[in-house]
Amino acid sequence: MNATEVQQSEHAVRIIHIIDSFNGGGAEAVVLRLHEAINNQPNAESYIVSLSRRSDYDISHLTNCFVLPFGTNKNLDSWYRVGKVRQELLKVIRNIEQSGAVTAIYSHLDVSHSVVACLQCEIKRHYVVHASCKAELSNAKKRGFFGYQRLKRRKAVMHQQHLVTVSAGVGSELQGDIDWLQAASLTTIYNPFDTQAILHSAQATEPALPQSPYLLHIGRVSAQKRHDRLFDAYKRSGVDTKLVLLTKDSTKLRKLIKNYDLEDKVVVIGFTQNPFVWMRHAELLLLSSDYEGLPNVLNEALICGTPVLSTDCPHGPAEILQNFHEDWLVPMSDIDTFAKKIKLLLQTKPKVDVEQWPMYEKIQASYAANSYIQHALKHMAD
Repeated sequence: MNATEVQQSEHAVRIIHIIDSFNGGGAEAVVLRLHEAINNQPNAESYIVSLSRRSDYDISHLTNCFVLPFGTNKNLDSWYRVGKVRQELLKVIRNIEQSGAVTAIYSHLDVSHSVVACLQCEIKRHYVVHASCKAELSNAKKRGFFGYQRLKRRKAVMHQQHLVTVSAGVGSELQGDIDWLQAASLTTIYNPFDTQAILHSAQATEPALPQSPYLLHIGRVSAQKRHDRLFDAYKRSGVDTKLVLLTKDSTKLRKLIKNYDLEDKVVVIGFTQNPFVWMRHAELLLLSSDYEGLPNVLNEALICGTPVLSTDCPHGPAEILQNFHEDWLVPMSDIDTFAKKIKLLLQTKPKVDVEQWPMYEKIQASYAANSYIQHALKHMAD
């Protein structure tokens, strides 16, 4: 989008979402849905700015979407690049302001937080926390000193700022657990889901769907997602049902599959624009993560009527399944229980009744959109 495409706005609330990229992750999907949900509300307008051109999602249909001229989001907040990034971002923000005052900026993900924190503008800034900070920092420390310090520096910019968390569990860490990362204000707003759009997409035709029953996992190959745990539990379950991965193929993934001698049972499909049709036809969706925020795939699978089985990791799965199907959670360290539950759920074929799901109303797209709008208005004068 360019400057000539910004028209004079009469909307009372105008929000800018800033994110590192449109890489195929959960936070990126949340921002895209939130953007459209806010634009569907009367008297409100949303903009998205991606700091880089990196993208797996189709954004060609979006309005009010800007992409900065950087090929990757890697090291955009480094000392030798951040000045140029900040300059380009501020140029876009000033362009948006030509059509009316901006109510609030919401920053998503760590690189964006670093860039937004050093912006020289008067717009109220808020930082959205999409995953467990404690777990991310712990994992980074295990990988090495410099990576840990870089992540700590990125997160420290949120200290004494207005924070939005995607689950109450994520928010609980920011109320005393980390002494150098405390919130000036803290609000939990669950991720938005357009349930009707999801159900419509789930009805699509997909020629690549297996003809036989299958288990499903969706998640990028990373230490967080623990594919080793997934494959270990799947192998121990002894089930004949194949495991389908909507995951980018890679040498690392293929090596891990081979290590568990699962080449004939695991099917790697790759990233897809429509995972919902795969969810609808799956027997069971599996999540094996060490940590999350509010895992989209659990909510989406339940909306599609597919049961889920997840590690009880910090944070999100327990909130999603609370007072609903808490028996679909397994301890992170108990591979045998994970394996037994896979077998049990395939045998019993439980039904999902969303009318009995306590979280269902709070994850509706309109609910989240209105929550962000009210949050922006509340903090205008802070």
